[in-house]
Amino acid sequence: WRRIESGTSADFQDLEGYVDGTRSMPTILAVASSPSETKLFTLCTAGVRDTLGWARTQRLRGVHLHSRFASYVSGPGIWRNTGSGWREMSGAPATQFLIAVRGTSENNLFVVAWRGTVAHFGGINWHQYSEIPVDLNFERAAVSQHLMVAVGFTGGIFAGRAAVIIGRRSQ
Repeated sequence: WRRIESGTSADFQDLEGYVDGTRSMPTILAVASSPSETKLFTLCTAGVRDTLGWARTQRLRGVHLHSRFASYVSGPGIWRNTGSGWREMSGAPATQFLIAVRGTSENNLFVVAWRGTVAHFGGINWHQYSEIPVDLNFERAAVSQHLMVAVGFTGGIFAGRAAVIIGRRSQ
């Protein structure tokens, strides 16, 4: 283990990595956010680089790296970066602070949040799953081609119970 200084006092909220198969080079993105600062970092063996500028004042909570060209962040919306800047994705659940974003492709993205929020982007529009109980507060998600798992808790932060949901895509 080796400590790497980030240069920020904001709390790290999420990170995700990607390995470019042609170059065997890993890329790891991390989001750090506090009321006064939000940063998007690239982590590497040489250190931490503040590479993906985030000029907005909104706090972020999640980051998803699909490939070395496409990355996504979540917070009071979902933004996509393909290297030429950040663009907000329309149609995502707008009433929630979106905690996590994960996916397997640009046409298979999920976001999760508190109050039972789970939404899927299939390439054209977002679908929010209204059958999930609103007392479930999701913190993280994992996605494969035909499976999505979200974890979190029910009730309050200190008095709640663990919650897990699993969704399978029918073939």
